Amino acid sequence: MKAQFSMNDVNIHYKFDNAKQSFKAFDEVFKFYYKELDKLAWTEELDIRKVVRDSLIQRFECSVETCWKLLSQHLKECYGIYENELGIKMIDDRNLAAHTYKEETVEEIVRRIPDYHKLVKKIITIIKSNI
Repeated sequence: MKAQFSMNDVNIHYKFDNAKQSFKAFDEVFKFYYKELDKLAWTEELDIRKVVRDSLIQRFECSVETCWKLLSQHLKECYGIYENELGIKMIDDRNLAAHTYKEETVEEIVRRIPDYHKLVKKIITIIKSNI
């Protein structure tokens, strides 16, 4: 018997693969930022910490965006995964991060990223077990 897949199945698997790849890139920068950054030397013309921090913010934005698209698709079947204050705050910070140039705001978001990292990891694990 040949298995039949709906466009919804194909779409959610595609979005899941994108979310996994995006999270992997986010995870690499996250680990580097929080574990390896102190090993880097400062240069006279470039603050490497800010460059890596900005990369972390960009990866955070991409991961949240792909995760949100995946969740939007998945919530049609499993309502409730994303209904919590941290999830809402993560989406708000993602939107804010894409449009802010204030150092204070960027630093506040960066301080919350470890919690968001855990949440995205949990969401991917939950969805993976359901598809």
